[in-house]
Amino acid sequence: MTDTIIDKLKSRAETSPNELAYSFIDKDLNSTGITYSQLLDQVHQYALQLVNHQINYGDRCLLLFPQGLDFIISFLGCSWVGAIPIPLNIPGRNKPLTKWEKIVTDCDAKAILTNIQNFDFLSKCISQSSILSSISLFSFLPQEKNNISVPDNAINELAFLQYTSGSTGNPKGVMVTQSSLANNLKEVKLFLDIKKESVIISWLPFYHDMGLIFGILQGLFSGCKVYLISPTNFMSQPFIWAKAISQYKGTHISAPNFAYELIAEKLEQTTTKDISLSTLVRAVCGAEPIHLSTMYRFYTIASKFGMGSTTLSPSYGLAESTLAISSTFIGNKVNWIEVERKELLNNKITIINQGTLQDSTVPIDKKEDHTSFLISNGTIINDNQVTIIDPNNNTVLPPYEIGEICFSGPSVTKGYWNNPEATKKAFVTDHSISATPYLKTGDLGFLDTHNELYVTGRIKDLIIINGVNYYPHDIERSAFTSNQNFRTDGAAAFAITKEGQEKVVLIQELTREAVRNPQYNLWVQQIKEEIIKTHGILLEAILFIPPMHIPRTTSGKIQRSKAKATYLNKEWRKILHSYTRTYREHHIDDIHNEEQINEYLTLLVADQLGVSKTGFDRNIPFVELGITSMMSLLIRDTLENTLKQSIPATVLFNYNTIDQLSNYLANLKTETKNTNKIVEIENSTPQESDYDTYSEDDLLTLLDKELND
Repeated sequence: MTDTIIDKLKSRAETSPNELAYSFIDKDLNSTGITYSQLLDQVHQYALQLVNHQINYGDRCLLLFPQGLDFIISFLGCSWVGAIPIPLNIPGRNKPLTKWEKIVTDCDAKAILTNIQNFDFLSKCISQSSILSSISLFSFLPQEKNNISVPDNAINELAFLQYTSGSTGNPKGVMVTQSSLANNLKEVKLFLDIKKESVIISWLPFYHDMGLIFGILQGLFSGCKVYLISPTNFMSQPFIWAKAISQYKGTHISAPNFAYELIAEKLEQTTTKDISLSTLVRAVCGAEPIHLSTMYRFYTIASKFGMGSTTLSPSYGLAESTLAISSTFIGNKVNWIEVERKELLNNKITIINQGTLQDSTVPIDKKEDHTSFLISNGTIINDNQVTIIDPNNNTVLPPYEIGEICFSGPSVTKGYWNNPEATKKAFVTDHSISATPYLKTGDLGFLDTHNELYVTGRIKDLIIINGVNYYPHDIERSAFTSNQNFRTDGAAAFAITKEGQEKVVLIQELTREAVRNPQYNLWVQQIKEEIIKTHGILLEAILFIPPMHIPRTTSGKIQRSKAKATYLNKEWRKILHSYTRTYREHHIDDIHNEEQINEYLTLLVADQLGVSKTGFDRNIPFVELGITSMMSLLIRDTLENTLKQSIPATVLFNYNTIDQLSNYLANLKTETKNTNKIVEIENSTPQESDYDTYSEDDLLTLLDKELND
């Protein structure tokens, strides 16, 4: 068997007994540490107690600990006796226990392990569940050595089970093996240039794969110091991360995109001269979609505090690949590209512009209707391989073509515990593609000609409107960047089916200041216009909610499926304001003359302009009134829903005043009273002045929508 993490612990304790292994930093930046020899002794004592309580090789144990040394000792103690640890978060007070019940049932757990401080709370908590209370709950205190021995060959090839969130379905336990773990730790050590002299500083939760593997096991594998911060301390005081890096001379950090957004904001606001990020060697970003604007903002601000030009490292990985799949290799610059959005949504890449994060000017503030920015997630870790496969026909795609990201090599895990069906679906054996079983990640992306990986989204999250693909994180970003009162990375977009059609719903968190000083009608209009300008689609509903109310994973990733389920089940706990598209009750047969149509159109235009219906001349062209191309699309869509008719987009150009359009619709009503379809009059041509008032991009947006209807 490959050298295990327990082998590494024994080796460290023998060669570097007095070296610091782990140290915990409190909210005042004071640290409490443990050496390798002390750690080995306590892990051995814990292993003895596990055997004494009949927890042996192959037994599954749930580890429910707060952030602290107790968790590390318990995890390693289980590994020593061959038991299989399952890291989980502690249930919240008075919260449903469904996830924990499902996991216990799935893995047939032998015991729940915790520390003495949480024993009483968990005892009371699990007593509410017949499933959880049916298994033993243990918390072990230090005790004198006894005659019980732990066999040295008890190490289980299965290192631990990493369970998915299970928030909207049955959780799956990823079987991380000793060999896949050792390979990933080895390759990450190489890619990130982690040495014995390195200092890892992590606030990530231990029960998340990045927090467990990068934040704990990587330090033990590499023999470097690890300083740990409580996630709750980081979330309440994000600046503690920068202070800890500065005080303890951190060299390696890792976190999701949202954390870099937070810390960039805090660094930008600080007036202190005492922060230095000059010791940082690698700042890894992963676990959720990575935004070019966030990376550039953090890079430019952190550089002022001494961070090196090639420190930032966007990366990609998932639990099924143990952890890392790709990362920016040490010393390399971070590449980005600007692509045609229309081509991107059709799974093609047409590059308009490209550069590196280190360029003096990165067009992060550029707002275009037809382009998107993508950032490289680096190259594939050594000894492993990524293949891009067309999910429709299972063929391998060349560079710059989007398909499903598939991963093969020794870092691939064993599959899902007790779930052969899910394992067979995700872990595929096809020798025409890979000599070894490969993992279907469920993510979409492409490789460039330098083997750098770009991730474009998740297959299951794709929003499909009129046959066109939309990435929800693109829609979300357009929403939360449309106004400073919206929380960055605080949006969830998803599709629902209504009256047989796909509709898009957006949930948007507000800042605390915005909650106190709301301007809901203005914000609704801004979001609607930004989404239709950038993506050419209309939102069915917008919900404004308080900060941090959107469901997230333990790493901070937005859970769109759970947000959707919460919306459909009407289970949002606190909605500050909601907007839903309303459809007028009138139908084509209810409007008997041109005057009634004219009155109705006047109301629609007034709604868009936010003025009284008597506040403008009905013979003034729409553009002169202030009706933008986005507003005209909104008017057209409302007309279609009200009249239950299909209206070509060019009608709004051909008949560009209320009176002209009313007359046109009234004539059509007379001509088509026995049909339910509005058609354009043959040979009618728009005036040149109509086209002059719209940009080429606006016209293309309208044309694309027309062709896709």
